[in-house]
Amino acid sequence: MAAVAPGADAESRLRISEIFLSLQGEADAVGWPTVFVRLTGCPLRCRWCDTAYAFEGGQWHGIDDILAQVAQHGARHVCVTGGEPLA
Repeated sequence: MAAVAPGADAESRLRISEIFLSLQGEADAVGWPTVFVRLTGCPLRCRWCDTAYAFEGGQWHGIDDILAQVAQHGARHVCVTGGEPLA
């Protein structure tokens, strides 16, 4: 992953904890191969959150880099999870 400098255009980058391929485990898409893009930086601390390791850290990545990594996995479905866009 090629990290993007924090001063880069904020609208074209996201702070990523991890990008990985797994089977979707929720809703109507259960069992579908899915690429998960886990964002970092949620300040809410919900009791049921299962990804406390992603509260902090991560690296800034440009959208083009993220899309390229997602495409490498070859799955038709993508789930952007974690983080809090309104924080």
